[in-house]
Amino acid sequence: MENQSVEVCKEKHRKIEADTIRIENNLDNCKEDVYDLKEIMAVMASTQERITKIVDDMQAKPGRRWEAVVSQVITIVIAASLGGLISRLF
Repeated sequence: MENQSVEVCKEKHRKIEADTIRIENNLDNCKEDVYDLKEIMAVMASTQERITKIVDDMQAKPGRRWEAVVSQVITIVIAASLGGLISRLF
């Protein structure tokens, strides 16, 4: 009877050791996955920064175009006014 108890305990101990090894392997795999995710997140953050810069530049272009148009109109108005003033003087 005592021999059976010892064998049962040894068998349970082997099972616990096997489970522990399996869990440790799973934990190592999880650590690797977390490291991979960390690298992927870094790449994604870098890509997002570049995309944000591109979008900001695209949003600023219409404003720059409008400023150029206004500047040209002002230049034309001033040139026409000065031309008209000079033609009246001479």
